Amino acid sequence: MGCPSASFCRRWSRGGTMVGLDEAGVVDLIVRRAQEALAGHGSVVVLSGAGGAGKTALLARCAEAGRRAGLPTTAAVFRRLDPTGPGASLDVDRSGPRMVCLDDVQNTDEQVLRRVLELALATRERPVVMVIGTRPSRRRSFQEARAELLAHTRCDWIDLGHVSVTDVVRLAASQTGRVVDPTTAERLLLLCGNNVTLLKGVLADYARDAELERAPLCVADVPGVGYRQAVLDSYHRLDPAAQNLANALAVLRHHAGPRTLGELTGMLVREVDHALGDLTVAGLVDGWGFRHPAAESAIVANFSVELAAALNRRAAVVLRRVEAPATDIARCLVVADYVDQTWVDLLSRDSTIRALAAEDRGTALAALRLALRGTTDGGQRVRILERLARMYAGSDPELCYQYLSQIGVLRREGSWSVGRSSLLGEQLASRGLVEEALAELTRAVEQPSADDAATALLEADRLLLCGDFPVFINQADDLVGRHRDVRSPYAVHREGARALLRSMATADQPSGYVDAAKDSLYECPFSEDSAAALLAAATALVYAGELDAVRPLTNKFVEEARAQRIPVWQARAIALRAEVALRAGHYAEAVERAREALALLPLPAWGVRGGAPLSVLLLGHTALAEHSAAATYLCDDVPVQMFRSRYGLHYLYARGHHYLSIGRAEAALADFSSCGRLMVSWKIDRERVLPWRLAAAAALLSGGEPEAAVDLIEQRTRAMEAAGAAATGHRADIERRRVEREFVFDALVRGVEQARLVETIREMAQGRAENPSQPEPPRYRIEDRYSTYLSKLTSSEREVALLAASGHSNRSIARDLFVTVSTVEQHLTHTYQKLKISGRRELRARLG
Repeated sequence: MGCPSASFCRRWSRGGTMVGLDEAGVVDLIVRRAQEALAGHGSVVVLSGAGGAGKTALLARCAEAGRRAGLPTTAAVFRRLDPTGPGASLDVDRSGPRMVCLDDVQNTDEQVLRRVLELALATRERPVVMVIGTRPSRRRSFQEARAELLAHTRCDWIDLGHVSVTDVVRLAASQTGRVVDPTTAERLLLLCGNNVTLLKGVLADYARDAELERAPLCVADVPGVGYRQAVLDSYHRLDPAAQNLANALAVLRHHAGPRTLGELTGMLVREVDHALGDLTVAGLVDGWGFRHPAAESAIVANFSVELAAALNRRAAVVLRRVEAPATDIARCLVVADYVDQTWVDLLSRDSTIRALAAEDRGTALAALRLALRGTTDGGQRVRILERLARMYAGSDPELCYQYLSQIGVLRREGSWSVGRSSLLGEQLASRGLVEEALAELTRAVEQPSADDAATALLEADRLLLCGDFPVFINQADDLVGRHRDVRSPYAVHREGARALLRSMATADQPSGYVDAAKDSLYECPFSEDSAAALLAAATALVYAGELDAVRPLTNKFVEEARAQRIPVWQARAIALRAEVALRAGHYAEAVERAREALALLPLPAWGVRGGAPLSVLLLGHTALAEHSAAATYLCDDVPVQMFRSRYGLHYLYARGHHYLSIGRAEAALADFSSCGRLMVSWKIDRERVLPWRLAAAAALLSGGEPEAAVDLIEQRTRAMEAAGAAATGHRADIERRRVEREFVFDALVRGVEQARLVETIREMAQGRAENPSQPEPPRYRIEDRYSTYLSKLTSSEREVALLAASGHSNRSIARDLFVTVSTVEQHLTHTYQKLKISGRRELRARLG
């Protein structure tokens, strides 16, 4: 490294007297000694400093100064790997004045060191200037040589070990062009430990960072590539003992001490102390640890694979001997990639894995995989596989399923576990294997060892499965057995799952299950175990239209899943947040959230639940008229089993809207109709889930079939009446129904014409667009399809016929119209004759 341009404070000794001297003063001293040599007087100058103190650069300047003064100059460097180096040829030319520059003399062996000392002492009689560069050493022979040189009347010993705050400020100004305040300079000195090489590395990092170019220097942000390289430069200048100790410090970290370091390195306590002193002088360590974590990581990164494995394997033994925490021992074993049966219990211990996972989930997984490789016990292998499956359930469902499959092979060797059955049921359901999932959960419930808490958890899992696969929704009550009222830790999970079922299956107003869903959401903390039930309860609120209540909850779930490092549930919470944005009409946000969910968890890992983000993307892009973007998601393969789940319903509905927006009305009608048939067969035909009739009616309008569209609109009206107050056959009700039909028909036509059908249907489904009393009348008047029949009847016959077609009995009609039952029967007989029908069933088909 080049010589620093700043003037560093040095210390020098002449005949035992210490005098302050800067770098320029050292060069001037060399020039004077060169002039004295030309006059016939020899001398010795020793430049002593730790690695990185700048002595090599200063030695080069001294040699150049000697040449300029007219002295022939010879330079040599002693390498650590070649301690004899140029020692065999060392001699002082007797023919005239000379300068001899020797660097890194501390690397010489005893014989060469003695030769250097003899030549230095010989300068008393010869006109030779001998400039020696060395690092401090605790070798006895080196200390003896130092004493002899200091006793020499023509020897100048210059210590380069002290850098002042002023020196730091000057160097920073020259290297970065920025002013460093004294406080920051002091912090830099503490960071670099008077090591000029480290200081230059820190300043180089600062100068390299373009973003900090005009910012004040911040020590905490600076250590980077330059500092790390400077650490390695200083490390490689150390002798083997110091390097060995630095390696041990990097591995043992906060467990480093005289005993542990001695055991790991095989050094005596005295040798450890000497090597630690060298590291301290080099500015790398302070006490029993590195001055900065970046220094430690630089040393560790410099390890070869073999060295890292050997050091960490030995460190694990040392740490167990001193009863260090199991987590630190496990980390060493993971790095060493070493295990045998004696280590398996420590690596697979629940407390160890939990502590490791809290800091680094990857290390915890590596420890479990290592334990799995080392165990020979079948039961222990099952427990490790189950733990691996549970940990991967939140990040890699495919690996989770593989580990669970291995458990199936070994099942007889391990005890039954409720957690294992619950996890396996979840993974089977994700792949659409719903019958297998139900069978697994049912077997688990029937286990004799299943207590009330375990039964409550498994029942909650079965209810959740029915919520995802509504084809089994009618079995939900049968899946909750005698423990349904037990207040276990998992009872809240069960109530959250039940709220989702009620939101889809009941025709009642949402208030009945909304309170139960909210209770589940606020009583149960978010965790990997409770995530499914909480998202189910939140979905129930979404179907109920409680979007304002769900939005902050989904945000909370996302943050908690991120904090707990369970990306599967984080992605599913984000997908639900996207669904909330979609139903609120915030289509751009919905698309962004759905993309975020798929970026966090690839589509294959979603299984059948991939329909959730895909449907949001399809419908969101369609609402934004971004048809090409929506089409890209149709290229993604989806599992056939998805169409047995509620996620398939959402996908069909969204794909239908995309087809309709690009003019494929028949394909759209097919998707909407498929969606409707499934919802009807599963008995979840609720517009709050999906308004498929409105969408299908729009597809019929686009396909030129307005009469069929009117029939669907009429079906929707009757379905909504069935869910609310019972309709009557009074003329006021008939007129209201006609106005509603016309309004919906007009709104759908406008939505198709203005390419905003998604928004129009959303508003109507949420009751925000249906206002028959609006001041602007509909552009279309639907001719009552019954008018041809009604015109053939008298007013009395018409009243009776309409009430009969609405399902009223003869006695009820007589009571409402204040006539006799016989009169009602006569009117109906005349009606059947005039309309040429045979009875009430045909009458209901014509006029119902």
